[in-house]
Amino acid sequence: MGRHTKLLLLCALMAASVLIGNAAIAGPITGLIGVGTWNTQAEFANVKVVSGTQTLYQSDFSSGMPGWTTSGGTWQIQDGSLRQTGSSTPALATVGSTAWTNYTLTLKARKISGSEGFVVVFGSPGGAVKSWWNIGGWGNAYHGLEMAGVSAPWVAGTIETGRWYDIRVQLSGSDIRCYLDGVLIHDTARMLDQSDRSARIQQILASSGNSLLNGEEEQRLREMLGRSVYFGAAVRATFDAMPSGPSFAGLNAVAQAVIIRKVNRNRLTWNLGWGYDGIDPNRRQAIIDSMDTAVTLYNSLGLFDKQVIANNSPGTPTADASYDGNIRFGGSYNSRVAIHELSHCMGAGTIGRWGELMIGGAWTGQYANAQLSALEGGPRVLNGDSMHFWPYGLNYDNEDSPENRRRNVLMVAALRRDMGIHTFQQTVYSTDVPNGVYRLSPRHAPGTALDVKNADPNNGAQIDIATRSYSGADEQRFFLDLQTDGTYRIRTALAGNRCVELPSGITDNGTKLRLQDNSGGPAQRWYLIPMGDGWYKIAPKNNLNKAMDVEGISTASGALVESWDYWDGFGQQWSLNLLSPAFSTVELSRALAIAGGAYKATSADLARLNAATGAGAATIDLSDAIAIARKLSGLETNP
Repeated sequence: MGRHTKLLLLCALMAASVLIGNAAIAGPITGLIGVGTWNTQAEFANVKVVSGTQTLYQSDFSSGMPGWTTSGGTWQIQDGSLRQTGSSTPALATVGSTAWTNYTLTLKARKISGSEGFVVVFGSPGGAVKSWWNIGGWGNAYHGLEMAGVSAPWVAGTIETGRWYDIRVQLSGSDIRCYLDGVLIHDTARMLDQSDRSARIQQILASSGNSLLNGEEEQRLREMLGRSVYFGAAVRATFDAMPSGPSFAGLNAVAQAVIIRKVNRNRLTWNLGWGYDGIDPNRRQAIIDSMDTAVTLYNSLGLFDKQVIANNSPGTPTADASYDGNIRFGGSYNSRVAIHELSHCMGAGTIGRWGELMIGGAWTGQYANAQLSALEGGPRVLNGDSMHFWPYGLNYDNEDSPENRRRNVLMVAALRRDMGIHTFQQTVYSTDVPNGVYRLSPRHAPGTALDVKNADPNNGAQIDIATRSYSGADEQRFFLDLQTDGTYRIRTALAGNRCVELPSGITDNGTKLRLQDNSGGPAQRWYLIPMGDGWYKIAPKNNLNKAMDVEGISTASGALVESWDYWDGFGQQWSLNLLSPAFSTVELSRALAIAGGAYKATSADLARLNAATGAGAATIDLSDAIAIARKLSGLETNP
């Protein structure tokens, strides 16, 4: 059966041009390698370039400098090393091919005299273009990358005279990792320049994949790409999924749409605001690093659609933030503070609904309390005041830890749900999920499974989640089979194979799912919408803004499954774990024919049947063949 992806609402590409304010990961770094100095004398040895298992270059200075090109400086071979004794700024020597890419450059370097350290060239187009790692630069005070599109912070460090250093530069695509004496100094990526950024974004907007987005998605993509943002680590994380331009162009529309939707999900963006004129560069960089860390964390754990402005406000005692997205960093500006202030930008203590739900120091909303209970393994009530919440509010440095940061963001998402703050819907659905028998598990509790309550096979039986270990029981097994309209039917493996449905097709928040005889109606048809990383939103056919949702984000065995507004919650995303593949119609016919003796089984047929039964006979009983077919495909005996 052919697999393809359809869209629910076709839209024409918007003709108007957009302001390009975002950045994308560049294509692979390519270019020459080399060495150099800046008003310093140094020598270099054991220069080697390796790509995969292939050695692209290995220095042998016994016969001079074959293949090397110099620019400035005084270069000579002495005692088997390449030595530079002039005072040029810079003095460079390069070798190799501008087509070299994805390589590791290693060498030894020693400073002889002068005011700085040395330069290691990589990804160079040739000439004196800055495309290098400056080690011990800026008065022998810092190590830093100087290359178009790279904004990595300098790292304090000096180079000693007369000491040999081991240097390694690793290039993987646009990623750059630089090591000095085995210690990782830089781990970053090159960004595209403005013209390339514009070209890449226009490529996205003009792609076949973009045409698979519905109207709202496509409009919001344009809005997000048009924001003015800081071109730092958070933007790099946003575009990690982007391949090079030619590679992206070579993908089919479905594959392009998957990548575009990943880009479009990272909707929390930021930029620097006011207060940076004359600022200490270390403070400025610290704020940048803190914001990049906070925004990247938020985008990795949910969908938060907002542009945030980070302002430098030395007169502010610590830091504060408002729902309009403005943060003022005063006496406190570390990454814990940035994560905490983002919670205020998301609505914590900054909108009227907060005061309506935080009563007497206790939160009265359903979902934040359910999320807290899930995190702590028992009934809990979130505490707080007019502006803050606890636990996991990251209100003080002593609350900080990687796990508490993760929990903070999950709590903020649940608080937003309680306050009615929702994000836009994503509705590009997939028909690529093969027919078969599946275990379905919610993302917030992956050890659980979708379950028919009390193993009741009858009409009206409720659907819940079960925390017991998966045993293969039929109440935790569901047939998924694709329908001609692109939806899937979801049926229990219990006797009768009844369908999972919304009673009377009602999608109101809180409507509980149940089993019912197959009617073929929209109440029993579901779209599978990929949300990335193997997780799916399962949306009813008659309302794609809703989703199959675990009530209260509960992890308790027996928690009911309902319809609810989709808000990107982990209780609304499901893994689909294939237990048994489906027979195609031809395979089913062959199985029945084998049983009746009218079809001589091939070895492939028998292998398929034996995998299910363990039997080795060339013929099987008709009832066994039917049972096997139903077990593997979910097709009814009398469709």
